[in-house]
Amino acid sequence: MNLILGSAQFGLNYGVTNQFGQLKLREIKKILQHAISNNINIIDTASAYGKSEKNIGSFSNLNFKIITKLPQLSCKKVNIQKDINKIIKNSLNNLKINNIDTLLIHAPDQLLTERGDLIYKALNDLKDNKLINKLGISVYDTKILKEILKKYDIDVVQAPVNIFDTRFIKQDITSLLLERDIKLHARSIFLQGVLLNSENLPNYFKKWTNIFDEYRAWASNISLSPLDICIQFLKKNKMIEGIIIGVDSLDQLKEVIKSYNNDSDVDISPPEFINTNSDLINPTKWKI
Repeated sequence: MNLILGSAQFGLNYGVTNQFGQLKLREIKKILQHAISNNINIIDTASAYGKSEKNIGSFSNLNFKIITKLPQLSCKKVNIQKDINKIIKNSLNNLKINNIDTLLIHAPDQLLTERGDLIYKALNDLKDNKLINKLGISVYDTKILKEILKKYDIDVVQAPVNIFDTRFIKQDITSLLLERDIKLHARSIFLQGVLLNSENLPNYFKKWTNIFDEYRAWASNISLSPLDICIQFLKKNKMIEGIIIGVDSLDQLKEVIKSYNNDSDVDISPPEFINTNSDLINPTKWKI
């Protein structure tokens, strides 16, 4: 299992509990250097993350492997392959690299449209031309994942996995991924910081106050910090090849690495009281 450095904060004011805003280049440099020195050599980014790709490109000498994402496409365009090639060329230029390790489709439902075959062919041409090594999808919905896998072969699935959201590590999904030899990368492992700082949340979350009260009581009985619970829960799942960690500062990265390196024998199973309402576990639905 690998730690993968998330970089949304490198180009955006990202995360509902983010107290630092978009990171400055000097802080990004410290984070990247510390990551490399601790054997974290993969960065997850996207052209949709503001200046993230450009800021990472400022430190291309550190030789990170790059995961980036193809944004939502304008499927009305006649030459969709040309559009995709232009986007990838722009990402390569911003990142100052010649090859993307993993390209994820940020709007995977587009593969299920009438232009899906054209999109898939264009992405496989990128693989044939050695511009990308692996192809995958960034997905929120298990139904969409299943529909895509009926039609297409992919290498990587990036999906939310955390104490509150275990949909992608249920047996029906893990069996499908194992059968197809597809790697699973867990993102949103802290639910944008909500699981780490559940006492100080925006008003939107007040409707789930009882859930968060029970969550904190449950966590206190386990005798691990919220950070340790989130990370150790994922470490114990052998299906997960990579854990994407987003941090707001160098100090946070140090805390995450320390937590990851401290193995725990405590059995961490998702508590029964957890509410799987998509309005809670899917940040794209949050009204904040």
